Amino acid sequence: AGAGSERLKSLAEGMSRKLEEYRGSKYAFGQSSYLSYLVNGDTTDWAYGVHGIPAYTVELPPQTDQGGGFFNAESEILPIFLENLGAALYLIEDCIAVYVPPGPEERDEGRSKEKGSDGERVGR
Repeated sequence: AGAGSERLKSLAEGMSRKLEEYRGSKYAFGQSSYLSYLVNGDTTDWAYGVHGIPAYTVELPPQTDQGGGFFNAESEILPIFLENLGAALYLIEDCIAVYVPPGPEERDEGRSKEKGSDGERVGR
């Protein structure tokens, strides 16, 4: 595990603490394919793999202790939003702190980080 994966883990730990601070909900963190289910080509992989942007998926809390999410009651919308707000702001503040804006020449080139034909990243 490299420095990038340590940063992702550290951010996930901090976000998990922020989620728990609001109303005590404990959120597991880790690679989603190990924790929940496999997804092909989601935007979190793309954002980090292509652009180096730390990205996470926070699942809705389960409806019961036995599970069953995605269909939370309307009365839970605001509490779930508020529970997630601290974690989202934590991630945003970290990204702002480490973000390096592109120079004028990179903006002119479109800052492409897409992979070239040889598999190497090009651009920023």
